[in-house]
Amino acid sequence: MDTTFGSVHFIIDSGGFLRLPGSVAPGLEKTTTPSMISVPPLTTVGPPYSFSNNDESVQRNPNSIGSRQERQKRRRDLHYEAIDRAASRLYQYGCDRLSYLDAYSGYNQIKLKEENQELTAFITPHSVYCYNVMTFGLKNTGATYQRCMQACLEEQIGWNIEVYIDDIFVKTRNAVTLIDDLRVTFDNLDHYKIKLNPKKCFFGVPGGQVLGYFILARGIEANPLKIKAVLDMEPPKYLQQV
Repeated sequence: MDTTFGSVHFIIDSGGFLRLPGSVAPGLEKTTTPSMISVPPLTTVGPPYSFSNNDESVQRNPNSIGSRQERQKRRRDLHYEAIDRAASRLYQYGCDRLSYLDAYSGYNQIKLKEENQELTAFITPHSVYCYNVMTFGLKNTGATYQRCMQACLEEQIGWNIEVYIDDIFVKTRNAVTLIDDLRVTFDNLDHYKIKLNPKKCFFGVPGGQVLGYFILARGIEANPLKIKAVLDMEPPKYLQQV
């Protein structure tokens, strides 16, 4: 990943903690990979969470980067576009085919700077670990990933690509050029080493559910499941119900 946009820098001064000895926690092997976490050196930064064998026993460190107070202090530095506007552009483009691409654990593909990895430290009964990659839950993870995708697909956005955070849509005006559009997209993603999840990718579909809306040949329609409560609402019978 190009470090010009693929790194996150945190500056937080907090208390210290004592590193616990032990081996790799068996539970972490199921949810993470060796490249995602590591054992930090002795540090002055406290871990955000302390987990015990009892799932109900979780202690939070208020001085840590992972605490809710610190996450809420961070200003969102990139404002997202309204979802309905992003969805409307797909229809206005006049797409004959749509392709949906999903990055494999997209947030975890952005690496943290080595000097800031210990700021994400967390403690388990086995040892202390820290993230080597950007983790979920931080206020600016979505904004950081959005900038990453904009840098990767800068030449295509507005032409045959629309990106909304971790959703990538390839717009093909004519089915004949579908392969060419996908080839250019894959080349750009490969240049920045972005990995896709093939199980969640769809290619060359005439339409479907996009960002909570249905993009069809006749236009944009709301998701019936999301408006069911409004459609099934009974008309008011009394003045107080208005």
